[in-house]
Amino acid sequence: MSVRHTELKMMQEFGSGICPYIIDYYGAMIDPESSELCICMELMDTTIKKFYENMHQMRDIVANDIERFLCRVIHNISSALEFLALQNYVHRDIKPENMLVDKHAVVKLSDFGTCCKINETNSVQSSAMGTVAYFAPELVQTSTSTKLNTIQRDMWALGISLVEIVIGKHPCLASEDTDQSLEIIAWNPEIPATIISMHMQEFILNL
Repeated sequence: MSVRHTELKMMQEFGSGICPYIIDYYGAMIDPESSELCICMELMDTTIKKFYENMHQMRDIVANDIERFLCRVIHNISSALEFLALQNYVHRDIKPENMLVDKHAVVKLSDFGTCCKINETNSVQSSAMGTVAYFAPELVQTSTSTKLNTIQRDMWALGISLVEIVIGKHPCLASEDTDQSLEIIAWNPEIPATIISMHMQEFILNL
C-alpha cells in the first residue's frame, strides 16, 4: 500500500473527531488532471517547526512561556500517540513538521502515511519508514530488527522534537564530515539549563 493510500486509510479510520489531537478528515477525491489522490483535512495555522523558528527570532524568549507551550505539545501529541497505541498502531514519523497548531494553541498530529499496525510480537513489519533524523540510536544502528518499532520509537522522536523546540534546531545536525546517523549515535542528550527548568529538562530527556 502506498504512503498516500495508507494516509487515507488512517484518516478514514481515526480522523473523524474520535481523538481531539489528530487532524480531522473531511473527504478524498481524485484530481481529474493529475489523477492523484487528494485528501481534504482540517485547516490549521502552521506547523510546530515554523512556530518555533518564528519564536526563536524574537529578541526575548520567556522561559515560562516556552514551558507552557511545551506542556501543551507534550499533552496533545502524547495523547494522540496513546490513542494510536491503544488501536495497536505506531506513527513512525513524529517530528515538528507533522505537528500542526492553530490560533487557539491546539496542537494536532498529522501525516499518517507511515503508520503501521503493530503485530502480535509487539513489533512491526518494517523499520525503514520515517525520517532518519528522528530515529533512536538503536534504530539507525540496525537495518534488520523489527522489534524497535513500538510506541517507544514514537516517544523518542517526540523527545527530539521537544529539544528542537527549546534550542531552535535539531540537536544532531550533520556536518560536512559526518552523516546524521553518526551524529545521532554519538549524541549526549542535554538541554541548556538556562532555557527551561530542571524538571522539564529531566522529563524531556527521559522520553
